[in-house]
Amino acid sequence: DEETFLNTGSTGSLLVKQTITDQDGDSVTSAGGVNLGNGSLLGIQDDGPVASVVDDEFSRGEGEGSLDESELAGTIPASGQGDGVYSTTLDVSVAFSGPGGSIGSVGTDVPGVTESYGLVLSGESISSGLNLLNLADASLPGNAIVLVSGTGADAGKVFGVELGNESNQVFVISVDSSTGVVTFAYTDTTNPDNIYHSNTLLNDEETFLNTGSTGSLLVKQTITDQDGDSVTSADHCL
Repeated sequence: DEETFLNTGSTGSLLVKQTITDQDGDSVTSAGGVNLGNGSLLGIQDDGPVASVVDDEFSRGEGEGSLDESELAGTIPASGQGDGVYSTTLDVSVAFSGPGGSIGSVGTDVPGVTESYGLVLSGESISSGLNLLNLADASLPGNAIVLVSGTGADAGKVFGVELGNESNQVFVISVDSSTGVVTFAYTDTTNPDNIYHSNTLLNDEETFLNTGSTGSLLVKQTITDQDGDSVTSADHCL
């Protein structure tokens, strides 16, 4: 909402002067005047972009965002399943335009860049709520998996790593900055680490990423207008 003022840069360039005229037509004009071009009187208020409000009722579509640690199709696993999924996507862009929220606007400073998306991790070694399989005792969870930010060429990504052995990257989360599509994938695409599942009564149980804290892992949408003003939306948790 910045205001830019008319400023001629020169005193006297644009003045309002007063003239007084008497009954028989004699007149005098003030020596000075009100300088309208002084940079503080006539202004134009900028039209800034408006942020989207996230739809709190957003949920994933069927099959979105779900990995399967089984071996890939085409292999001959001992279980006979062969239905592994080592990379999956989740489109969160619809969360910024769903019926439970409101769609942001770039405003009148068009064309602008209407949308960009980014991952934000609130800290380092954030709990993922997931554990590796315990090779010594399958009834107990193995080492915890924690979330860390990528660096260098991996900046903007979030990795799930083994606590105490951070060089062991279990999975990676990234978001397409232009589409808002999140990719969730194993970093080892041939033999990924198995995850601890507590319910032994189900063979295909799904365990979810759960940081346990609202705001720990977010996708944010930024709307930027033509003159570079930007606003960031209310957050959407993964």
